[in-house]
Amino acid sequence: MVAHGYDDTEGDVIERVRALVGPDCVIGVELDPHCHLTLKRVRLADIFVLYKEFPHTDVVERAEGSADPGVAHHPGEIRPVMSLYDCRQIASYPTTLR
Repeated sequence: MVAHGYDDTEGDVIERVRALVGPDCVIGVELDPHCHLTLKRVRLADIFVLYKEFPHTDVVERAEGSADPGVAHHPGEIRPVMSLYDCRQIASYPTTLR
């Protein structure tokens, strides 16, 4: 997402959601695979789910799939640990071409 005046639009949205729901609520975020994961996003969200298809034809399926880890996270069945590594690679890999 891009918005004038914001360096990290999604990070700002996640930050505002976190301020509203508090530290104990699970925040799951769905992003496209060529997103930029910032330290702010990783610090404030609990679960990230990325689209698997390019072009992005699996938005609904990924959203539905993100519910399971969120539900498991709430009662303490799982506790995801975030990690971030910049592999310094930008590429486009169409998944629908044969």
